[in-house]
Amino acid sequence: MDIQKSNIMFSLAAVFFLGYFTTIYSKDVNSENVVIVSGDDLTIQNVVDVARNNFKVVFSDEAIKRVEASRKSVDELVDKEAVVYGLTTGFGSLASVSISKEQAQKLQTNLIRSHAVGVGPAFPEDVVRAAMLLRVNAFAQGASGGDD
Repeated sequence: MDIQKSNIMFSLAAVFFLGYFTTIYSKDVNSENVVIVSGDDLTIQNVVDVARNNFKVVFSDEAIKRVEASRKSVDELVDKEAVVYGLTTGFGSLASVSISKEQAQKLQTNLIRSHAVGVGPAFPEDVVRAAMLLRVNAFAQGASGGDD
């Protein structure tokens, strides 16, 4: 059985991360305090502005297209019940366990929940905003879905 590697946290993590920010679409940009995320040109100053200056985060039109295409790819893999590590299989030692398409979303929810559990004090808000912006920027590249 051939197992394809992919970043299966895409769909739920993107929704989780984007929900944290005040997110608006590029056609709605009317503010100076906005960082446009394209996946290609994020700067350190952009990270500082979002993390410490509470700038809004906006996907570029091209990034939106890439994210939608990536999500479509993931949905197609699940629909055709392709064997994809962590999407239609378990993780680690459970990689050989098949996950039905009906249970695929629950697997992703459980993955996010397991990664959301931590020990110790919470990170400061600026650290969290910076980390989430970096993840959103990676998602904006459109490479987080599975490929055939």
